[in-house]
Amino acid sequence: MVLNTALLSRGHFPNDTLYKAKHRKTITVINSYAVVHLFGSLSMLTHFIHEPDQENHVKAIATAAASLFMLMSGVTAQAQGLTTTADGKNLTVSFGQPTIKQTLHYRKMYDKKPFPDAEIYYYDNGVYKIISQGENHYGVYVMQGKFDDETFTVRFISLPSTDWGNKTAFHQLTFVHGDKQNTFIQNAIVDTGEAISIQNGTYTQEKNTVTDPVSTSWEHK
Repeated sequence: MVLNTALLSRGHFPNDTLYKAKHRKTITVINSYAVVHLFGSLSMLTHFIHEPDQENHVKAIATAAASLFMLMSGVTAQAQGLTTTADGKNLTVSFGQPTIKQTLHYRKMYDKKPFPDAEIYYYDNGVYKIISQGENHYGVYVMQGKFDDETFTVRFISLPSTDWGNKTAFHQLTFVHGDKQNTFIQNAIVDTGEAISIQNGTYTQEKNTVTDPVSTSWEHK
């Protein structure tokens, strides 16, 4: 199962180097072999510039120019094929293998989202889904540590959804395993750019058995 989103994120593609965003909806990716080929041609050009042979000089310029043209011609097509659908507006994101499910209980809440309980479903490729009495959205995360560490931190960026004004939001949760209960503290920057007050609460975690969370909601768990 895949999730189609309208967000074009920076991606990591095997054997390729992310170069730059050409415009808002296109990521330009330069194949590493092509980069080496280009630099080789430019090195040859530099060599011949110092030669008195004008004919070799002209040939070197032509070779380097041709290499650059071929490189740039292939870049856009390659990037579009890797990152977008045919309409150029959607990115397909797959769910990885399910790993952990956390159930959070907030003791201190954000006043604009007064939902005391939430569930986070983690997948091994860095995708997550969160649901609560008033939230239901997806996002990506990076973990500092491991789920079975005594303390670990997870940084979340939500994909644009109505939960956060059709924009992204950032959350950082630090989890601490305790003898009697597990606790967490949370920092967040919401869709308005506001850094809200630190929140905290308790949590439990178990194996995530949901391979496809699309239909999972607070009402249908």
